[in-house]
Amino acid sequence: MRLALLLLSALAASCQVTEIRQTARPTPVARTAQAERAWRVVDDGQEVGTVVLFRSKERGEFFSVRNGWHQDLGIVDELGRAWVFRPHAGDPVWLGSGTVTRGAERILGASAECRLVEVSLADLEAVPASSPAATKNR
Repeated sequence: MRLALLLLSALAASCQVTEIRQTARPTPVARTAQAERAWRVVDDGQEVGTVVLFRSKERGEFFSVRNGWHQDLGIVDELGRAWVFRPHAGDPVWLGSGTVTRGAERILGASAECRLVEVSLADLEAVPASSPAATKNR
């Protein structure tokens, strides 16, 4: 009996389990881009968002479309295709093609009369009094 217990404990101590897991998607690579120009999107006299031009070696040129809280809602790529980011979706959704102004209109849900007003990058960082972010802090 003691011999059996001794053998069983020796076998149990030598067992090893190795588990290897592989994710469905590879880990994404972080990419950087430099902001070069910026515009405020004005619709019916109100600022409804912003557009920032970025250039990167990996992606080329693209325009980031943001809401009043400076949250990225989508992009307009260098071919004029407007893409919107949907929460919990893996890939952005294509909305159409055209000018950067029309792409920003589609992404932000603005009217066809919206326009882009160029501002400096420093001015873009300052929160305007009419933006949702400024009214939230009052």
